[in-house]
Amino acid sequence: MLDKVSSAVVGLYLDDQTDAQRGISKVERNKKWDEVARKNPVFEKEILGLKEALEVANNIKETHTTNMIIGISFSGLYNKTAGDLLSDILLSRKSPSADYIHRSSLELDELGYMAAEMGFTDWESSLAKGVSAKKVVKKVLEGKLRVKYQPEPAI
Repeated sequence: MLDKVSSAVVGLYLDDQTDAQRGISKVERNKKWDEVARKNPVFEKEILGLKEALEVANNIKETHTTNMIIGISFSGLYNKTAGDLLSDILLSRKSPSADYIHRSSLELDELGYMAAEMGFTDWESSLAKGVSAKKVVKKVLEGKLRVKYQPEPAI
């Protein structure tokens, strides 16, 4: 079941990007996400959480210059879709709202947390470089890969 739902969510992610480029409204695109979430009640919360996280990332990309988000990239991965998805998740994790990127912690720290949540020691290992978008989505659906911003603990 997890494989099937993960594949469906990867398809949604790719379709959403294509539909946005074709000018299909956000309302129509959201209906697709909502339908898949409703059909998979076990993972509904995680699917809708990922959708919300991706909306935050897309808003950040639309409202900030490239210089603001440069370096938020997983371009070293072999799978471009996985890299794009992880970059969007990183943007969401660094954004407490849809128009602000939190810069107080080092992005390298957040990258390390994400690698650990994915089950890797770092992003340079051959295993990490070969990660697929489906594996990323599986980790989100399992609740292992956090997709939303969490404030840093006070020191």
